[in-house]
This record gives sequence, C-alpha cells and structure tokens, in this order.
Amino acid sequence: MGAELHLAPTPRGWMLFNPPPALAVVLPFGMLPFLVAGGLWFMLQFAAVFVSSFWLWHIYQGPDRFRWLAVVLPGIFLPVSAALLDCQMTPLVLLGVVMFLRFVETRAILAGAALALLALKPQLCVPLGCVILFWGLRERKWRLFASWAAATAVLLLPVWLRPGLASQYYAIIPRIWEDAAPAWGGLLRAVFGYQRVWLQYLPAMVGILWAILYWRKHRSTWDWKERLPMILLVGLVAAPYAWTYDEVLLLPVFISAAVHVLAERNERLAGLILGFYILTNLAMFVLNILGLRDVWYIWNVPVWLIAYRLFEPHFTGTRLADPTPC
Repeated sequence: MGAELHLAPTPRGWMLFNPPPALAVVLPFGMLPFLVAGGLWFMLQFAAVFVSSFWLWHIYQGPDRFRWLAVVLPGIFLPVSAALLDCQMTPLVLLGVVMFLRFVETRAILAGAALALLALKPQLCVPLGCVILFWGLRERKWRLFASWAAATAVLLLPVWLRPGLASQYYAIIPRIWEDAAPAWGGLLRAVFGYQRVWLQYLPAMVGILWAILYWRKHRSTWDWKERLPMILLVGLVAAPYAWTYDEVLLLPVFISAAVHVLAERNERLAGLILGFYILTNLAMFVLNILGLRDVWYIWNVPVWLIAYRLFEPHFTGTRLADPTPC
C-alpha cells in the first residue's frame, strides 16, 4: 500500500501504515484529481480537529467568553499542524472519540458508530477499547456494541473484497520502527534486539493491564468525561507504534484541563499550566526546525502524562455552569 506525493521538492512514494479499514476512507479520494483530492482531504481533517475542539469545549462546559481557547489550544499544538500538513487521518480518530463522548449518554447508536473510526489507528486506543468493552458489558450497552460492529464492518469492506490485506498489513508491522516511530515498543526493540518483535507489543500488554486495574478502581463512579483524558494518555504511551502527529488525539486532555483551570479561578495555576503548554510546544517546534526525526519526540507523551497527573488533583470536583446549547 502506498501513494505518490507531489508536495515535496522530490516526489517519493510513502507507505500507508494504517490498517486495511483506512482504505475504505481514502479510496473515494483516490478517484479524484490529485489537487482536488488533496484540498478536500485537508479540509476534512481541518474540520475534524476544530469541530472536535468546539464539541469538547461544550462537553466540558467551558464558558462562552473563553470559547476562543477551543481554537488557540489546538492552533498552537504542534502535532495538529503536523497532522494537517502531512495529510494524516488521526484527526478522524479524534472525531470518533469526541463523538462517542458527546453521544454516549444520549444516543447509543451514534456513539457506537463513531467508535468505528478507532479502526483507522487501533494501536492508539488499546486501553480505551478495553475500558469501553468492560463498561459496555456492565451497563448492557448492546445497541452501542451493535452499531460499533456494523460501522466497523463497513470500514472492513476492503478486507472482505481482498482477504489478503489483513496478512499483508500484519507482515509490515515489525518494519514500522524503521521509520523511527517515536513509540516505546520500538525503542525496546532498538535497545534489546530488533529481531525481538514481541518487545514492540510489550507496552500494549502493560496498557491492557493498566486499563483493567483502572476500570476496577473507578467502575462504581464511572464518568467518561472525567476518565477519558487519562485513558488517552496511557493509550499513546502504550501504543506499539505511533508518530508525533498522533498526539492530536490528546486534545480532550488539554480542553478538559483548560476548562477545569478556568473553573478554579486561580490565576497562578492558570499561568503555570499555560506556560508549561507553550514551552513544551516550543521545544517540539525547535526539534522540528532542527529537522530531527520523529524518534526525538518520544518524550512528549510521558511528559504530558506526568504533568496531567500532577495537575489533576486541582481539577477534582470542578464544574462550570451549564453550557449554552451549541
């Protein structure tokens, strides 16, 4: 699977590392002239990012007078720019997660159908998928599971037509580290032996164990809005492979944190968190200017995770007034 890109000075083929369901998404664009397809794809991903951001602001009950933060926070987040400029599809996974969060309590069928977008990059959502499974079984969300399965089956149409795609994709997974994907599983292989492919999946196994324990601890008072940010952070740390632009999936972390900080009305805390957010993005920007490969960004998500855990006690129990309808 590959595509010829003509945006760089020297055109070259790029491997499509997404699993086969991604073909169902990109196939319609392949029928269009390149410039038209590229423009439409960019607009789709752009809309996915900022629609998700505004929805998150509403979901977390952000005040209207600060709604501009729903543009600024993703606007200065380097992975968003990387995802849009590199024509990636992680924004669609983000949209699926946000739609699930938006409709999980009111429209189970829509929430389940939205989860099908996780199939575009399932390696980023291993803990999330586990927790959804545990939660859905406990709450008997059969309609959600049914719509999830039906929508995923549609995305799997290329596999129904060409069954060999699944084995071909599985065969290329061990090669993904060659592209310097900044994931801890790949780093383990680089340190302890590239031939030990199982090391690439070790963080995912730890992520599954963490998801089981996290669910057991909080299941009696489960709140998706409160728990989702932590699950997404652990999911990216535990991913068998990922790239910097995949951090787009962390927008719920930053939007929820921003709303909670505003609710605290603590200017010192707000300044500290905003400064940390800007400085971390500046560090990523410097690495980008230096032209360093993606593996140099492997520290990003652990830093976000540690920072979230440090600031999370300040968020507990903070809620703003009911938002206006959007």
